[in-house]
Amino acid sequence: MIFLSWVVFAVGVFLLVVTWVSVIGSLIVPRSFSSALTRTTASMTRMMFRAATMGSMPYVRRDRILAWQSPMTIFVRLLVWMVLLDVSFTLMLVPFVGADGWRAASEAGSAMFTLGYAAPSSVGNSVLVYAAAYTGLVVIALQVGYLPTLYAAFNKRERAVTLLVSRVGSPSWGPELLARTRFGMAAQDSTDELSDLYRDWERWSAEVAESHSSYLSLLWFRSPAPYSNWLISLVSVMDAAALQLALSPSTAPGMRARLCLRMGFTCLNQIARAAGIPHDDDPDPDSPST
Repeated sequence: MIFLSWVVFAVGVFLLVVTWVSVIGSLIVPRSFSSALTRTTASMTRMMFRAATMGSMPYVRRDRILAWQSPMTIFVRLLVWMVLLDVSFTLMLVPFVGADGWRAASEAGSAMFTLGYAAPSSVGNSVLVYAAAYTGLVVIALQVGYLPTLYAAFNKRERAVTLLVSRVGSPSWGPELLARTRFGMAAQDSTDELSDLYRDWERWSAEVAESHSSYLSLLWFRSPAPYSNWLISLVSVMDAAALQLALSPSTAPGMRARLCLRMGFTCLNQIARAAGIPHDDDPDPDSPST
């Protein structure tokens, strides 16, 4: 019985380490990180929302439902972390409470959620109870501190998307950008106007590549307006740059347009790599469009 209790303790230690790796990788490490735990949580939440939006329904209603997907993924992920941490400390306490599972769960839950109704009865209990209390507070604090970073990146992304609406309309379309800039804003010479736009979107692409590959939750945050989308906006600007370079190279701000295109490709490749989406880093220009 004693040996079995320590086997349970070892399982608890393993579960604690796995959960902490997921927490630290998701909230602290400033680069792309994806554990089996976070992938499973995100996939299950995504499947639930896809099931909820199956069938025929207006796009605006579907968009309204899917807008909850990423926030719910973050909430469910936090809930899973807390449950796994509680279970891990419960298992680790088993050898110190005479293999009494209910007492171990009571002490772990009391410490994790700072309820304070279960007092430890030995040195081993005390160490684990204090560790559980520390863990609960730290995970909640890390999650709370993570949200402002996430929403700051989201707001910066959406600011450029909203500014593009007056130039392109909604949903965004590359030819519309060229037409409105040429005939609606700068009827005589649109070179400077488009040059500034391409420069701004080159920088925007670099910022989005860094933030969205580091915080994959941002990929599923939908724009506030139902017919706006950050990815479609980027593709429309890239389409405008490519069309202008191909059809009217004499009026195109060549360097700015090419840099905007290149950074756009780099942004999409970097995000696809971080999200595990199959893609070709160096596609053949003669290959057919997909």
